[in-house]
Amino acid sequence: MRPTWLSRRRLERGIVNIHRSIDRDGRTTKSTKTGSPRRFNVEPSALPLLRKMHEERTGDAAVFERMPRHRDLAEGLRTYLEVAGVKRTELSTTDKTRKAITFHDLRPTGLTWMAIRVDEPLRIMQRAGHENFQTTQLYVREAEAIRDGFGEVFLRSRRSCSPKPAPNGPPLVQEDATSTG
Repeated sequence: MRPTWLSRRRLERGIVNIHRSIDRDGRTTKSTKTGSPRRFNVEPSALPLLRKMHEERTGDAAVFERMPRHRDLAEGLRTYLEVAGVKRTELSTTDKTRKAITFHDLRPTGLTWMAIRVDEPLRIMQRAGHENFQTTQLYVREAEAIRDGFGEVFLRSRRSCSPKPAPNGPPLVQEDATSTG
Protein backbone atom coordinates (compact mmCIF):
# COMPACT_ATOMS: atom_id res chain seq x y z
CA MET A 1 0.00 0.00 0.00
CA ARG A 2 1.30 3.43 -0.89
CA PRO A 3 -0.57 6.06 1.12
CA THR A 4 -1.26 9.14 -0.92
CA TRP A 5 -4.33 11.19 0.05
CA LEU A 6 -6.14 11.24 3.42
CA SER A 7 -9.27 13.37 3.69
CA ARG A 8 -9.35 15.52 6.79
CA ARG A 9 -12.88 14.34 7.58
CA ARG A 10 -12.02 10.65 7.35
CA LEU A 11 -8.77 11.10 9.23
CA GLU A 12 -10.62 12.84 12.07
CA ARG A 13 -12.76 9.70 12.32
CA GLY A 14 -9.68 7.46 12.00
CA ILE A 15 -10.80 5.80 8.75
CA VAL A 16 -8.74 4.94 5.67
CA ASN A 17 -10.45 4.21 2.36
CA ILE A 18 -8.31 2.38 -0.20
CA HIS A 19 -9.93 2.61 -3.61
CA ARG A 20 -7.08 3.14 -6.06
CA SER A 21 -3.34 2.54 -6.33
CA ILE A 22 -0.36 4.31 -7.80
CA ASP A 23 1.85 2.68 -10.41
CA ARG A 24 5.50 2.24 -9.53
CA ASP A 25 6.27 5.28 -11.68
CA GLY A 26 4.54 7.34 -8.97
CA ARG A 27 2.44 9.31 -11.47
CA THR A 28 -0.33 7.03 -12.74
CA THR A 29 -3.31 5.95 -10.66
CA LYS A 30 -5.21 2.74 -11.29
CA SER A 31 -7.58 0.38 -9.50
CA THR A 32 -6.31 -1.60 -6.53
CA LYS A 33 -4.51 -4.91 -7.08
CA THR A 34 -7.71 -6.87 -6.41
CA GLY A 35 -9.98 -4.31 -8.08
CA SER A 36 -11.96 -3.99 -4.83
CA PRO A 37 -12.01 -0.93 -2.59
CA ARG A 38 -11.75 -1.42 1.17
CA ARG A 39 -12.20 0.78 4.23
CA PHE A 40 -10.82 0.25 7.72
CA ASN A 41 -9.92 2.05 10.96
CA VAL A 42 -6.38 3.31 11.33
CA GLU A 43 -4.43 1.89 14.28
CA PRO A 44 -4.93 4.40 17.14
CA SER A 45 -1.17 4.62 17.73
CA ALA A 46 -0.63 5.78 14.12
CA LEU A 47 -3.32 8.49 14.17
CA PRO A 48 -1.31 11.27 15.87
CA LEU A 49 1.47 10.98 13.28
CA LEU A 50 -0.94 10.84 10.33
CA ARG A 51 -2.89 13.82 11.68
CA LYS A 52 0.28 15.85 12.20
CA MET A 53 1.55 15.05 8.71
CA HIS A 54 -1.83 15.92 7.20
CA GLU A 55 -1.98 19.14 9.19
CA GLU A 56 1.27 20.26 7.58
CA ARG A 57 -0.33 19.99 4.12
CA THR A 58 -2.74 22.56 2.65
CA GLY A 59 -6.43 21.62 2.66
CA ASP A 60 -6.86 18.04 1.51
CA ALA A 61 -3.56 17.97 -0.39
CA ALA A 62 -1.71 14.70 -0.64
CA VAL A 63 0.53 13.88 2.29
CA PHE A 64 3.08 12.56 -0.19
CA GLU A 65 3.20 14.88 -3.18
CA ARG A 66 5.24 12.26 -4.96
CA MET A 67 6.55 8.99 -3.68
CA PRO A 68 10.33 8.70 -3.45
CA ARG A 69 12.15 5.79 -5.06
CA HIS A 70 11.93 2.49 -3.12
CA ARG A 71 15.57 2.79 -2.01
CA ASP A 72 14.95 6.31 -0.65
CA LEU A 73 11.81 5.13 1.16
CA ALA A 74 13.81 2.38 2.87
CA GLU A 75 16.60 4.75 3.88
CA GLY A 76 14.03 7.28 5.11
CA LEU A 77 12.22 4.66 7.17
CA ARG A 78 15.46 3.56 8.84
CA THR A 79 16.31 7.23 9.53
CA TYR A 80 12.87 7.80 11.11
CA LEU A 81 13.30 4.68 13.26
CA GLU A 82 16.66 5.96 14.48
CA VAL A 83 15.19 9.43 15.23
CA ALA A 84 12.41 7.70 17.17
CA GLY A 85 15.02 5.92 19.30
CA VAL A 86 14.70 2.48 17.70
CA LYS A 87 18.30 1.27 17.67
CA ARG A 88 17.96 -2.46 16.78
CA THR A 89 20.80 -3.32 14.40
CA GLU A 90 18.67 -6.10 12.88
CA LEU A 91 16.49 -3.42 11.29
CA SER A 92 19.35 -1.77 9.43
CA THR A 93 21.63 -4.72 8.67
CA THR A 94 21.71 -6.87 5.56
CA ASP A 95 23.93 -9.95 5.61
CA LYS A 96 23.63 -13.70 4.97
CA THR A 97 20.85 -14.16 7.56
CA ARG A 98 19.23 -10.72 7.83
CA LYS A 99 17.63 -8.13 5.56
CA ALA A 100 17.39 -4.47 6.52
CA ILE A 101 13.79 -3.29 6.92
CA THR A 102 12.17 -1.50 3.99
CA PHE A 103 9.03 0.59 3.65
CA HIS A 104 7.36 -2.37 1.94
CA ASP A 105 7.92 -4.53 5.08
CA LEU A 106 5.52 -2.36 7.10
CA ARG A 107 2.38 -3.92 5.61
CA PRO A 108 3.17 -7.58 6.42
CA THR A 109 4.58 -6.51 9.80
CA GLY A 110 1.33 -4.73 10.66
CA LEU A 111 -0.73 -7.75 9.59
CA THR A 112 1.43 -10.09 11.67
CA TRP A 113 1.12 -7.76 14.66
CA MET A 114 -2.67 -7.79 14.26
CA ALA A 115 -2.56 -11.59 14.37
CA ILE A 116 -0.24 -11.54 17.42
CA ARG A 117 -2.76 -9.24 19.11
CA VAL A 118 -5.36 -11.93 18.23
CA ASP A 119 -7.49 -9.70 16.00
CA GLU A 120 -10.24 -11.55 14.16
CA PRO A 121 -8.76 -13.26 11.08
CA LEU A 122 -11.56 -11.88 8.88
CA ARG A 123 -10.67 -8.36 10.02
CA ILE A 124 -7.02 -8.99 9.09
CA MET A 125 -8.14 -10.39 5.73
CA GLN A 126 -10.32 -7.36 5.00
CA ARG A 127 -7.64 -4.83 5.99
CA ALA A 128 -5.04 -6.64 3.87
CA GLY A 129 -7.37 -6.94 0.90
CA HIS A 130 -6.68 -10.66 0.60
CA GLU A 131 -9.00 -12.42 -1.82
CA ASN A 132 -8.63 -15.81 -0.17
CA PHE A 133 -8.42 -16.80 3.47
CA GLN A 134 -5.38 -19.05 2.97
CA THR A 135 -3.21 -15.97 2.45
CA THR A 136 -4.42 -14.50 5.75
CA GLN A 137 -3.79 -17.82 7.49
CA LEU A 138 -0.07 -17.44 6.75
CA TYR A 139 0.00 -14.38 9.03
CA VAL A 140 -2.11 -16.08 11.71
CA ARG A 141 0.14 -19.16 11.75
CA GLU A 142 3.29 -17.02 11.94
CA ALA A 143 1.78 -15.09 14.86
CA GLU A 144 0.86 -18.29 16.68
CA ALA A 145 4.47 -19.48 16.32
CA ILE A 146 5.99 -16.31 17.82
CA ARG A 147 3.21 -14.89 20.07
CA ASP A 148 4.42 -16.19 23.47
CA GLY A 149 6.67 -13.60 25.07
CA PHE A 150 6.35 -11.26 22.09
CA GLY A 151 5.16 -8.29 24.13
CA GLU A 152 2.69 -5.55 23.28
CA VAL A 153 2.21 -4.45 19.67
CA PHE A 154 1.11 -1.04 18.31
CA LEU A 155 2.33 0.86 21.38
CA ARG A 156 1.32 4.48 21.70
CA SER A 157 4.29 6.76 21.07
CA ARG A 158 5.42 9.11 23.81
CA ARG A 159 7.61 11.06 21.39
CA SER A 160 6.84 14.00 19.17
CA CYS A 161 4.77 13.25 16.07
CA SER A 162 6.77 15.62 13.92
CA PRO A 163 9.16 13.59 11.76
CA LYS A 164 12.34 15.02 10.31
CA PRO A 165 12.54 14.91 6.51
CA ALA A 166 14.01 11.74 5.03
CA PRO A 167 17.28 12.03 3.19
CA ASN A 168 16.66 12.44 -0.56
CA GLY A 169 12.88 12.42 -0.21
CA PRO A 170 9.78 14.36 0.79
CA PRO A 171 8.16 14.06 4.22
CA LEU A 172 5.90 11.00 4.53
CA VAL A 173 1.94 10.56 4.25
CA GLN A 174 -1.48 11.77 2.24
CA GLU A 175 -5.50 11.42 2.05
CA ASP A 176 -7.45 8.34 0.93
CA ALA A 177 -4.76 5.67 1.03
CA THR A 178 -3.63 4.05 -2.17
CA SER A 179 -1.84 0.77 -2.78
CA THR A 180 0.96 -0.22 -5.10
CA GLY A 181 -0.04 -2.87 -7.59
